[in-house]
Amino acid sequence: MKAATSTIPIVFISGIDPVESGLVASLSRPGGNLTGVSSILVSLIPKQIGILGELAPNAVLIGALIGPDRIAKFLIGPGPLFVTRTDRLVAFAARHSLPAMYSRRELVDAGGLVSYSSSTAEGYRQIGIYAGRILKGEKPSELPVLQPTKFELVINLKTAKALGLTVPPMLLARADEVIE
Repeated sequence: MKAATSTIPIVFISGIDPVESGLVASLSRPGGNLTGVSSILVSLIPKQIGILGELAPNAVLIGALIGPDRIAKFLIGPGPLFVTRTDRLVAFAARHSLPAMYSRRELVDAGGLVSYSSSTAEGYRQIGIYAGRILKGEKPSELPVLQPTKFELVINLKTAKALGLTVPPMLLARADEVIE
C-alpha cells in the first residue's frame, strides 16, 4: 500500500519492525502517510521458546513455522498464512502430538496448547482510535507508531493433558488465562 500512494493516510498493524521494514522513518515520528501499531511479534520468539521449554522440557528439537517455506515442530509464528488456517494448524499439531506455541491466542481458543503475544484485540482497537483521529484531521506523520504494553500468556490445559504434558505450577501462576 505504501508504494501505491503517498497521500492517502494508512493505519497498519504489523508483527514486524516497521522501521526496519521501511514502513516508517521512526516509531516516534513515522513521517509520510503511515502510522499504526507494531505488535512486535517477531521479537517475542525467544520468550515463546522459553515458555515452550518449560512445557516440554524433554524436547530435543524445536522447529518453527514462520513462512510458507518452513516445516513446523513447535513454534507457529505470526502472519496471514497462519491466521487463515487456524483449524488446520491446531489439527496438525494435535495429529502429530506436537506441543506448539502460537503467536495468537485465537489458536489456543481453537484447541492449541499455548500462546504468548500482545493482545490482537487491543491492537485493532488502537488502529481504530488512530483512524478516528486521522478522520478528525490529525496527520499520520505526527502519530507515533504504538507498541504493546501488555502481553498475554494463554494455556489450554485440555490440550496439555491430551499431549501428556504437566504444566508447571509457576507457569500456571503466570498465565493470564487458563482454558480448562
